Amino acid sequence: IAGLKSMKIEKGTCTLEVDIESARANPIPLDPYRFSVAVKDVKDEQVYFSDNYGGVRILDAKDPLIQQKKPITIHLAADHFPTLEEGQTVVFKFMPIRENPEYSMTWEITKEVYDKALAEAAKKSNG
Repeated sequence: IAGLKSMKIEKGTCTLEVDIESARANPIPLDPYRFSVAVKDVKDEQVYFSDNYGGVRILDAKDPLIQQKKPITIHLAADHFPTLEEGQTVVFKFMPIRENPEYSMTWEITKEVYDKALAEAAKKSNG
């Protein structure tokens, strides 16, 4: 189980806060290559891919393994990230087991949804 709690694009870096919980008896290694971030345009063509810029960095992991039924929250960062333009979508992917890509999870966040979330967050912090 995984959930994307937040995403922020600032100064060429996309940071993500993610909750992860495993039901597997075998721990899942918490490796950066299990995550990717891409940006696609209105024609569904990729304009950015994190693996082209050193991949996704894990900013804070107390344990290098995701243990069964021990939920964790981690922060990730992708560098050289572009400013989102109209019609673009951020595609965040988590592949717990690279050998079994059918178990991967994907979130797609459009620029419009991202802008709306930012506006709502700003409203809450101001008032």
